[in-house]
Amino acid sequence: MVQVPGLLTGTKAKVLDGGPMYLTAVTYYDAKGRVIQTVEDNYKLGTDRVTNILDFTGKVIRTKTKHIDRDITWKDKKYFSEVGRLIYNSSPTPTFRYSGANATEVLPSGQDGWIEVMVCDDKRGNWRIGFGASNSDDIDYAVSQNSSSLLAWTGSTSAPISGVTIKNGDFIKIRRIGNAIRIYKNNVEPHPRHRRKSIMSIQVRCWFVCSCMPIALLL
Repeated sequence: MVQVPGLLTGTKAKVLDGGPMYLTAVTYYDAKGRVIQTVEDNYKLGTDRVTNILDFTGKVIRTKTKHIDRDITWKDKKYFSEVGRLIYNSSPTPTFRYSGANATEVLPSGQDGWIEVMVCDDKRGNWRIGFGASNSDDIDYAVSQNSSSLLAWTGSTSAPISGVTIKNGDFIKIRRIGNAIRIYKNNVEPHPRHRRKSIMSIQVRCWFVCSCMPIALLL
């Protein structure tokens, strides 16, 4: 491991949009203390990676830049408002299911992908997010927050994910791998028994009463 005393190796910045989101940046050096790579989170939910190739004098002779964007584009909005990445119900009389939106992104049949949410209100949180058939009004495979607990959904049928509690800042992910829908908390799958089978083309959908923060999408 290269020691670089006195040189900046990383930063962490709070995003001031009402949610518990941070952007990190890491700088890598060679043995002579010259920058060879930077990796930064971006506000589009992805990363920006810049890699430098240096000659023997330290001059940059080649640079490779890679930008990853995992932003979500919403449509069919109903009582759906956004402040930065935070989404919330703007209805004067909030009602579950009748407030929400669909994403323009569609996960084709047989393709892997996921949607991730950051918990923003572990006291009153009430949202459901997941995947539904493009020709359906329902969310066929979903995960929902009910205060500090999680539920797994298949259509209109739910099951509590036992032994799992959530708090602000936790990441909840619903993911299709192969033909299985899986649910994760902080990248750990609590119970494989909640897996569901899916091979069809599916679309990201979200319903909610209280606020939540969809923060990453990979299709």
